[in-house]
Amino acid sequence: MKKNNFNSSKIVKILQSYDSEKPAAEVCHEHGISQATLYNW
Repeated sequence: MKKNNFNSSKIVKILQSYDSEKPAAEVCHEHGISQATLYNW
């Protein structure tokens, strides 16, 4: 099984940047994640 590269503090920062009215595609590109991962979080 693949290990998660993001700890909870990194996930929280990514979600906060998404909540600050940035488009999902831009947030995902900045952090190197897929949109599906963002929506699952």
